[in-house]
This record gives sequence, C-alpha cells and structure tokens, in this order.
Amino acid sequence: MAVAHLADCALMRNHPEGLEFSLDRPNVVVGANGTGKSALLTTLAIRFLAYFTGESALDPHYVDGSGKSSAWWSEKGRWRREYTFLAGLNCETDNAPTVYYRPRHVPGNEASSTHALVMGYATQARAYQAATEKKSCGQANRTRLESMLEVADGVRKPKLQMIGWNYGLAPRDLSQEPGWIGDARYRAEVLKALFRTPGDTPLVLLDEPEQSLDALEEAKLWQRIETARGAQVIVASHSLYPLLHQDRFNIIETVPGYADSVLTLVR
Repeated sequence: MAVAHLADCALMRNHPEGLEFSLDRPNVVVGANGTGKSALLTTLAIRFLAYFTGESALDPHYVDGSGKSSAWWSEKGRWRREYTFLAGLNCETDNAPTVYYRPRHVPGNEASSTHALVMGYATQARAYQAATEKKSCGQANRTRLESMLEVADGVRKPKLQMIGWNYGLAPRDLSQEPGWIGDARYRAEVLKALFRTPGDTPLVLLDEPEQSLDALEEAKLWQRIETARGAQVIVASHSLYPLLHQDRFNIIETVPGYADSVLTLVR
C-alpha cells in the first residue's frame, strides 16, 4: 500500500468492507491522532496524482523511482515487467481531476519553495511563494485554500496537468511490449490509462484545513465546505465544527463512538 500503515490503522480496521463517500454532502473523517485520517488522504492524493503538486498532474516523480515512488508499484509478472499502481487499493471512481491541500504542502513535497524551484516545479513554487511570503501561517493557509474552495464551489474545474512529463502522450499497446520497454515508461502508460477518460465531478481533498485559522475564518471555511456543490469533498479534521453540525456532513469515524465521546465533554 502507498502509505504503509494505512491498511493496519484504526480507520481501516473499523471499516473492513471499505469506505463509501457521499456525493451529496461533504465527507469529514474524524478521530484521534494516529488513527489513519491523514494516511487516507495521502493515499488518495497519490492515487489521483495530486500528491506532489496539489492538483492532478502527470509528473515523472510518480514513475521514475525517485523518493518513495518505487513503493507505489508492484510487479505482477516474473519474466515480463508488468506493474500495478497501488496494489491492494480498490477504488471505484470516475478518475476526475483532484485538488489536494495540507498545511505547509510545498510543491514536490520539497523542504522549501527554493528546493521546489530547483526540482522542476518553477510555476508551482513561484505561486506557493506568492501565496505565503510575508504572511502569518493562518493568512498563508487561507490564501492557499481559496483555490481549493473555488473547485468545491464549482467556480473552477481542475484539469490533468503535465509537469516535467517526458514519457510521451500517444497511447501504446502494452500487451505487445511490456517486457521490452523500460520500467518508468511502462508505469507512465499505466497512469495515462487511468485518466484517459476523466469524469466530470472533481475531488477536493483537505487535510486539516482549519490549522492556524482564527475562529471566524474557521467558521467561514466550514460554511464554504458545507455548501459546496461543485465537487466531491473529503476532509480529515480535528475541528469541533462538523461534530456540532453532523446533519450537514457525512461523518466518518476512525473509531465508532468518537464523535459522541467528544460531544459529551463539550456540551
């Protein structure tokens, strides 16, 4: 699995038949630290190719073995190179483009915007710097969230991007040549096939979007999320807001009874 501890975390142990996300209401995953919330969103971000840039993109870092990417691929054949992306993750989806937010998510998962610039994320690094320079953590996060919320509102529709992609775009018949083309090129073809016919409903992944926001900005954020009708929204959160307004969200608990345990203490 892409994120090693996802399969054994409390979230998946308590949902052995899988998770079903609503299209009608924002989905909010709640639970204690270390129970699988961020692991779930990280895995989904990798699956929908939004892990590096925050928006679905064909990026060589998914296929060339750099960083952690080699762990995302499983080789099926003993004598022929045939790869499966994220083996063990069964995901029923229309593969619509996705946007992904987590606090301090620098393009390319680099240490800074300067590192990202050097590693080939020039446009994304400059945009990140413009959104965060000379701003407090809360102001920077709010600015970066705005582009995600525009997708949730239906104001903007993301598209599959090409970032440093050098594996060609014309489809190939892999059944005729899996043993003869290089690993990275084979993996690239697998990713292209996944997104060859993208769906129309974007996916918005927000990992703890309330971090560093003041109380008023957090309330505004949740109002934007709960009225979103332009995308499917999945949020991992420690906020009290969705727990206090459970009728407005599809609440997914990592451990059954977690929401009631919290509300018992705050009411």
